[in-house]
Amino acid sequence: MLRPALAVSLRILVISLLVAATLVAGLRLIAPQLDGLRTPLERFLSEQSGQRVTVGAFHARWRILSPRVTVSDVQVHGADAAEPILVLAHLDLGLALWRSLRQGRPVLGHVEVRGADLHLLRDADGRVQVRGVDPLPPRPDTPASAPSPDVLALLVGRAFTLSESRLRWEDRRLGIDYQFDDLNLDISLESRRVRMAGEVFLPDELGRSLRVGMDMNHAGHWDDWSGKAFIQADGLELAGLPEDARGALGLRTGNLDGRLWLHWRRGDLQRAYLELALRRLEMASLAQDDLPAPMLEALEGRWLWYAREGGWDLRVDGLRLSRQEGDHWPDGGLDLSLVEDAGGLQVNVWLDYLRLEDLLPRVLHQPWVDNPFQSLLASLSPRGTLTETRLALTLPRDDSPRFVTDGRFQGAGMAPWSVLPGIEGADGAFAFTEEGGELWLDSAGLGMALPTLFDHELRADTLQGL
Repeated sequence: MLRPALAVSLRILVISLLVAATLVAGLRLIAPQLDGLRTPLERFLSEQSGQRVTVGAFHARWRILSPRVTVSDVQVHGADAAEPILVLAHLDLGLALWRSLRQGRPVLGHVEVRGADLHLLRDADGRVQVRGVDPLPPRPDTPASAPSPDVLALLVGRAFTLSESRLRWEDRRLGIDYQFDDLNLDISLESRRVRMAGEVFLPDELGRSLRVGMDMNHAGHWDDWSGKAFIQADGLELAGLPEDARGALGLRTGNLDGRLWLHWRRGDLQRAYLELALRRLEMASLAQDDLPAPMLEALEGRWLWYAREGGWDLRVDGLRLSRQEGDHWPDGGLDLSLVEDAGGLQVNVWLDYLRLEDLLPRVLHQPWVDNPFQSLLASLSPRGTLTETRLALTLPRDDSPRFVTDGRFQGAGMAPWSVLPGIEGADGAFAFTEEGGELWLDSAGLGMALPTLFDHELRADTLQGL
């Protein structure tokens, strides 16, 4: 029983190998004749892109079991542009042989693009186009956030490698003009899926490089993305970011290393994880000479944000902060959650460690801190450390706020102001609600200053009490 079946299988295998060998041999003979197809290729590319395309050189060769076509010095010209709107130094096209035979038409495999030079423009209305190409009128059913058809028309192939390429991004809405001189990306484009991985070397004003990874899909609408993305920044200079972006984050200058993982579902961000290291951070400040400058020497930590029903949670671990070299906070973290439902808003905060004098300059320069409170806060100059501190705040829709807070403090103090004495070195704990609370003191070496009554500081070796 097995011998006839084995004999038939061997015959089929031999016949298949002979047919494949004959086909490959025939295609090898035909491949050199493809070199004369440069003019038809220019016509085909021009028809597909809607722009005039010229090809400098065209060469076909055979690689293992499939032909490859190499096109050099490809230039895409706009209607009135004196210079090409897109230049490709090298375009290597692979033909998917077996898929082409199965579908009865040429099907491209992997496409390699080297030495591309492209100028993208985002105008004041938010439309993205290739510089030098008139934007196509949008279709009535096209979402405002969908990519411009001008860009999609110039994407060749469904999967390709982009290397040693240059991109100029001019954004008139953000007021930026960036030149990326070395792009190295692997990109796979499908009808409803985009995958990308690679490295982008940044302009000098932005720093060193970005590494990116992406696997996104949508269900037919450009605003309905799901998937995940990864971004790694090495030596990112915050001063080079768009002014609007820095303003929204309250930042001016600094150097950043970080890794960011993002997860979306149906257009909404569901989860974000960030590993961050900031150095020489200068934050946005008000133009007032009498306020301390909001600067940090270092800020490090691991940040996890995730959405939940009615709100979100933020957890920070390994938080280290310092205003000067060698003065780091001990490793700690914080938890923050915000949830809103029919009853109102619920806010919960937990702090492992917080040094007031490090955050005071940042608070003083917030635009919502108006005088006279700003002047009072600057005059009091509160300082000290909070540990193991929690706050539960409830803001009902139709009732008064309620809260519960407790924690410990070390080295607390403030400067003398008006009839209030200055305090230095207070240790203790506290517990309060909206109805009242308690304050415990357990201090060694407490100092108190009241310049209006005494010309020297009053000190207590030990102070305990409620």
